[in-house]
Parts: sequence; structure tokens; C-alpha cells
Amino acid sequence: MLNENIKSYRKKNGLSQEDLAAKLNVVRQTVSKWETGLSVPDAEMLIRLAEVLNTSVNSLLGETEESEPEKISLTKLSQKLELLTVQFADHNEKHRKRTRITLVILLVITLFLLIQSVIVLCAASVTVDVSSTNVYFAEPSDEITPSLGIIGGADGPTAILIATTGFPWFELFLSVLFLVASVLLIIGIVKTKRKK
Repeated sequence: MLNENIKSYRKKNGLSQEDLAAKLNVVRQTVSKWETGLSVPDAEMLIRLAEVLNTSVNSLLGETEESEPEKISLTKLSQKLELLTVQFADHNEKHRKRTRITLVILLVITLFLLIQSVIVLCAASVTVDVSSTNVYFAEPSDEITPSLGIIGGADGPTAILIATTGFPWFELFLSVLFLVASVLLIIGIVKTKRKK
């Protein structure tokens, strides 16, 4: 609420963020943080902000104007700002938790895909001879010859090719990609851990 009010009163007065920052002796990024709700001005700054924006502190805080404009005490203002700061911290904590849960879900999916791609990578280098049911690991230089056999009910011999030739570059690329994604997701999860 405070952030939206600061922005609307700034625009009503025809001030840019830089102009307002110059009048308050702060940097433009500070005004931007106030307007986006990333931070809250302290009590003294809020009073100065109200003066520069030609409004009252109550209207900046989103309260209705009373018939008799009373001076707001610094302690009352500090209490209101403390409440806003607590609400801001709660919002950030909820956002951090949502981000962390999303990263964990993505990590589980990525690890599953990594395991699948490693299995496919290993399976791509295995050749099965169906005529003798022997399994051996094929080298990239090995020639794979078709196995001859009868498929139930077919009239003649049929060639069955079981393995691929050459090195499975695509499967290797996917495995490395999923491994890198897993590491990045773990880093993200660690960075979103609650600081004590």
C-alpha cells in the first residue's frame, strides 16, 4: 500500500524517481525500492517524503484523512513502519519458500532425467545377439551384423538389428546437460536457504 501511494503521489506531482531522490538526498534506486516494495523508508524519511510530495504521512500510509489534521507522533509512525516492515518480511519469506520448493521439484525432475539419459547412454553401447542371447559391449569401431532368426509365424529368416553404431553423442550431451542443470539447481537451493 505504501509503495503504491509513494508512486502515485510522485506521479501526481510530476516528479521522476531521480527528481524525488534528489529532493530527499537519496539515490534513485532507493526510491525505486520504496515503489516496488523492496524496502520501506524510516520514520524521519517518511515525514520528509510526505512534505516533498505535498501530502500527509497518513495518506502515504493509506489511512483516510481525518477532519482535524493531527500531527502524527514519531513513535506512532515508527510503529506503523514496523508493521509494514514485518509484512514486507513475511512476503519475502513466502516468496523464498515458493522459490525453494520450485527449485527442489525441478531438481527431482532433472535428476530423474539425468538417470534416464545415463541409462540410455549405457544401453546405446550394448549389443545383444538374439540368436545366441549373448550380451556384449560394442566398441565404436565394431561392425554390427544382423542376427538371423525366425519371428513367430514368418515364412523366412528375418534380420533384426539391435544396436546402433558409433558413439552416442546426443545421449552424452543430454547427460552432461542434466548434470549441469542439477548442479545449478543445488546451488539455487543452497542460496535460498534461510539465513540465521
